[in-house]
Amino acid sequence: MKISAIPDDKSILKDGKGLFVYDDNFWSTYSDINAFQIDTEGTSDVELKDGTHREPTQAEIDALSDKWDTTEAAIVDEENAYINSWDRVRESRTFFLRQTDWSVLPDSPLSDTDKTSYETYRQELRDIPSTYSSAQPRDIEFDGNGNVSVNSSTVITHP
Repeated sequence: MKISAIPDDKSILKDGKGLFVYDDNFWSTYSDINAFQIDTEGTSDVELKDGTHREPTQAEIDALSDKWDTTEAAIVDEENAYINSWDRVRESRTFFLRQTDWSVLPDSPLSDTDKTSYETYRQELRDIPSTYSSAQPRDIEFDGNGNVSVNSSTVITHP
């Protein structure tokens, strides 16, 4: 395992993946340290603010590793909660409604048939929360073109 940490930057890099750790209580323990360079299979070093160096303690290695693990787990939990939220679905829906606002304006260059297609598409977008209320929000996906899938089946197609 390799860990680099810079307390003043509130950053920990573990096995090539970096995170910011916004926990002043955690970092206050390391106020006299500039940086940690830890390689559990090689050489490790702690650079102190006075310019001297020492070996990291096992407690420091464990604390940095554990803090990285708990911080990453909290980030993953937060991301998963957002992915499975109706807020995410509504934000995506609103984005595609705004992208198609032009299609329903009186001076839109679309034919009547195409305008009707856009009106239907926009209504289907607005109806997502009620039409698919039994679905988990994480199962509702928007692709980059404005098509909507539920459980990997396309249910709304952008005109």
